[in-house]
Amino acid sequence: VYSAPRLISAAKPIYPSAAFHRNTEGWVRVHFMVDGSGQPYEIAVTESTGIEAFERAAIEATARSRFEPAHRGGEPIDAG
Repeated sequence: VYSAPRLISAAKPIYPSAAFHRNTEGWVRVHFMVDGSGQPYEIAVTESTGIEAFERAAIEATARSRFEPAHRGGEPIDAG
């Protein structure tokens, strides 16, 4: 039996203050793996509006988030 990784604690992105002063909007989609201890790794931007500061903030927030790892046969495994 397989269970996918499950989000336990989502870190909020820390956006640069200049984005708020300019009322900048954007979005970022990331892909990542979760190791057997629940730590995200291989975090990469797959789509975005191209604002580098937002991409960095999304990657950093993902790295600070925690997950329950995926399980196969009751054992934790790496999964994405």
